[in-house]
Amino acid sequence: MAVLDGGYRSWREAGKPAEAGLSCPTVSELYPLRLTGSLRAEVQAVEKAVMRAGATLLDGRSQAQFDGREKSPQVVRAGDLPGAVHLDHNGAFQPGTGRLRPIAELEQLFEPVPLGPVISYCNAGHLASTNWFVLSEVLKCPAITLYDGSMSEWTQDPGRPVATNAS
Repeated sequence: MAVLDGGYRSWREAGKPAEAGLSCPTVSELYPLRLTGSLRAEVQAVEKAVMRAGATLLDGRSQAQFDGREKSPQVVRAGDLPGAVHLDHNGAFQPGTGRLRPIAELEQLFEPVPLGPVISYCNAGHLASTNWFVLSEVLKCPAITLYDGSMSEWTQDPGRPVATNAS
């Protein structure tokens, strides 16, 4: 697993090459794809965690979305998974740089996340991948999974509970 710390902006600032215009893809042999199921949380594992068994639910969205005051267009109902812990994924980055914070700062930021299995989620899995990456790959915590369906999948079923903290 690898992430370009600082993104494309840092790539360019380092003087690395970039191309513009249309590209012509080259034909190459397919590489073998190996799925690692232990990295992904299925909806059944999320349902179990909502019932207070098995894992901490970690919401990586903004406070307003977590509280249910705002909603992504991808999501049917505003709010969060009942019992979830909130940690906005943006906190993992140094402001204005796109780079991850130093490990000591990340350890302090993620300290409120209980030890044990964690299911990271957001609206559609994108924001949750930051929290997953920091916990799993940087801080080397075991049993961190990503719920890629996140709130967009969860809220499609009106029988699934959604909590709100909206005032």
